[in-house]
Amino acid sequence: MADTTTSAPDTGTRGQPSSTPVEDPAHPDEMFDPAEAVAGYERSPEDLLRLVVSAAVLFAVLATTALLSEATGGFEGDFVDLVGVGSLELLRVLEGLLSLVTLALGLLTILLPLLTRRLRTFGYVLAASFVVSLLMAGFDSWLGLTGSINDAAVAAGLERSAIPDATEIASSAAAIVVFAPFVTRRWRQALWTLFGVLLALDVAISVHPPAATLIALAVGPMVGSATLLAFGRPTSRPTVAAITTSLGAAGLPVTELAAASVDARGSTPYFARSEKGERLFVKVLGANERAADLLFRLYRRLRLRNVGDERPDSSLRRTVEHEALVSLQARDVGVRTPRMRAVASVGADSFLLAYDQIDGSSIDKVPAAELDESVLAALWDQVAIMRTHRIAHRDLRLANVFLDDDGAPWVIDFGFAEVAASDALLHADVAQLLASLAVAVGAERALSSALETLGGESVAGAVPRLQMVALSGATQTALKQRPGLLEELRNTALERLAMAEPELDPLTRFRPGNGVLLVASAAALFIGLPVVVGFDRVVDVTGAADWSHLGTVAGAVVVLLAATGWELYSVAPVSLPAWPTALTAVASFFASTTGPAQSRANSLSSRFLELHGLPHDEARAAVSLGAAAPQGALAVMLVAFVIWAAPGAFEAVDIDRPRALLVGGVVVVLLGLASLAVPAVRSELSESIGKGWARTRQGISQLAGSPSRLVTTAAAGTTVAIVHLVALRNSLEVFGADTPMATVGVVVFSALLVAYFVPTPGHVVAIEVLLLAGLRATGIDLAVALCAVLLYRTAVFWVPVLLGAPALWYLKRAERV
Repeated sequence: MADTTTSAPDTGTRGQPSSTPVEDPAHPDEMFDPAEAVAGYERSPEDLLRLVVSAAVLFAVLATTALLSEATGGFEGDFVDLVGVGSLELLRVLEGLLSLVTLALGLLTILLPLLTRRLRTFGYVLAASFVVSLLMAGFDSWLGLTGSINDAAVAAGLERSAIPDATEIASSAAAIVVFAPFVTRRWRQALWTLFGVLLALDVAISVHPPAATLIALAVGPMVGSATLLAFGRPTSRPTVAAITTSLGAAGLPVTELAAASVDARGSTPYFARSEKGERLFVKVLGANERAADLLFRLYRRLRLRNVGDERPDSSLRRTVEHEALVSLQARDVGVRTPRMRAVASVGADSFLLAYDQIDGSSIDKVPAAELDESVLAALWDQVAIMRTHRIAHRDLRLANVFLDDDGAPWVIDFGFAEVAASDALLHADVAQLLASLAVAVGAERALSSALETLGGESVAGAVPRLQMVALSGATQTALKQRPGLLEELRNTALERLAMAEPELDPLTRFRPGNGVLLVASAAALFIGLPVVVGFDRVVDVTGAADWSHLGTVAGAVVVLLAATGWELYSVAPVSLPAWPTALTAVASFFASTTGPAQSRANSLSSRFLELHGLPHDEARAAVSLGAAAPQGALAVMLVAFVIWAAPGAFEAVDIDRPRALLVGGVVVVLLGLASLAVPAVRSELSESIGKGWARTRQGISQLAGSPSRLVTTAAAGTTVAIVHLVALRNSLEVFGADTPMATVGVVVFSALLVAYFVPTPGHVVAIEVLLLAGLRATGIDLAVALCAVLLYRTAVFWVPVLLGAPALWYLKRAERV
């Protein structure tokens, strides 16, 4: 629904047959739909979805086969014993049937496109078969997919017969996938039935390892889908004639129907005119829209959290019914939204919804001068009605708000909406509309109109959602063209509401940059460094290790987790439950890897304290103090260990190239100073240090009145520091390095203090490099130092991170954070 100006209706056949078209009764048995000759081609989300799923299955099968080769080998033998045929006579009968089925599939997927002059389809099949052959050959050379595992089949000589191998099975599956959009439903069913028979016979004979068959079943659809995605398939939009027929069958006969060039995300829009002269807006949803919706939800599931996404509906029919339900309820409670006139199926796999058409334009196309205060107030009135009845629109951007000829706003498109919505979703609607309106009328006017209609409490709840990731793609694009507008809107809201700056709602599961950085760092540390140092040397050191000290390293992990929980417990001025507090401390290790340095871990702990009655500012101050306590303990212990170690501890210091070390240090310092010339870096650094120090001082002032809490906090921080010392010392002893405790203390404490200022998740790489440099300088062999550092970091960082992921999941499910 956009501008009411429409072009002349398209009276011809618009669109192409669906991938499962309504079959022409005059041609029920034709292999190809006769209308396909006029079809256009498109890249379908349906093929992309199938490609993603097939690739995921292939990855799982390959990983299982490669990593668990011995276990899968035993499974394959058990599988043959269970389903394999042992009778030689029956095997030969099955072999004959399998040959006939293979021949039938080959004729249908290769010869028939040639006989019917469907050269494009034939080209698709050839291309897919070629790619399948390359992939299967590669997997065969890697995993060894050939060979027989059925002794009876070997005795019968079937492995040399015409039984299709895994490559042929994959090629058949790929051919059927690329063939499917071009044929009628009946022929598709026949092809998949033949393939099912082929697969069943192949399993019964059990010549191929099950892993080969599973890989073939993943490779075939994956390559077939990729082929269609690369070259296109016949468009699956229903024809104008089919839509017109469906509207008539639903009691809404139309005389005109034309495609509409409007923003109708998730559907194909049309303008229509009924026999009574009524103007209608019709949106059609088919297999493409369903696949696109599933992909969109999958992306949001992987990328976002706390955004209120429900599981996708079980079918396209349920999706359409949900939109119809919410639209009817919204109109019934007084929301100004178009009347729904019809819901109908179109063909075998498409549906339509018909609404009255609005005489007006969407607000994103209305000049800002026409959006006066009365219009804005009327729009927020609609939002207030939806909030009262707990209807969350969830896509309240300007394209989904219409202004009719009388200046009244209308809300449209409830396809993503939810009923019985939570407060978070209702706040998200306000944030979305605030940001969208700010682009059109400015931050001040958008905020003033919202405050006047909704009140301060409703707007205050939306402020934590005023962040890019919480907004629609169209709104994000508009805001990027107006740099600083979103921050202006948020700051104006804070000023008008006289509220402290809240912590933004955590909506992302991870930052892609941090995730890539963490994985790349792990690869560099555990693969790259051993290769650089000398893989053979690392293997020799590992082989000669004394693993009796490993128990002490493992014990250090347990103490570290307990001390971190104790630290959080000690800084809180409120009583905390022991078990959830410990889990929160463990979860903070994982949270620290999804954001810069400690920020996400601190946010998680702050949220936990707030849920247990601590005000926001006090919770942030307590957590900041808890984060500073180990650093203070490290500084104190570093001074103590330097005094202890001096002067004899570093007599063995041997720096191979002191000049190079000096030059490198100077370069690092100069780069650091140069970065301070960038205003954004200075601002970020001063803001983070200033806020952190202010909160730490506030936390210290809170502890000043409670000596017992002050002592326990210091003890917890000291325990954390000692755990790091013990873990590194025993890691060195595992690999035969008997280094004095004082020397190890100076190395580890100085490395941890310096690396704290490196803003990488978990300070990865920085700590490892500093420790390697320190240990190498004390005379420890580089390979020994590397093995010890990797073991130490695995114990105190990687293991807690892995434990933190399920801990965080449990806390969220239990609504503890």
